[in-house]
Amino acid sequence: MTKVYQPHLKKLGLTYPQYIVMLTLWQHENSSVKELGQRLNLDSGTLTPLLKRLETAQLVSSAITQRSEERRVGKECRSRWSP
Repeated sequence: MTKVYQPHLKKLGLTYPQYIVMLTLWQHENSSVKELGQRLNLDSGTLTPLLKRLETAQLVSSAITQRSEERRVGKECRSRWSP
């Protein structure tokens, strides 16, 4: 199934796991890393490097909330996603 997505994702510069993370963030923007991991059934050891690559590509942003000291992740709008 992922082979069907590969040509399209390559144009966007995404891997299939990154795409799944982006889909989840579109549905649940500003999720904590813990919430994102629970929704995707991924542990932090898998999710953290994936999020760092997305953040480096400026596709997501993250911040630590002062109240709970929890890292939250949200998607960024990028021109390359526009038609």
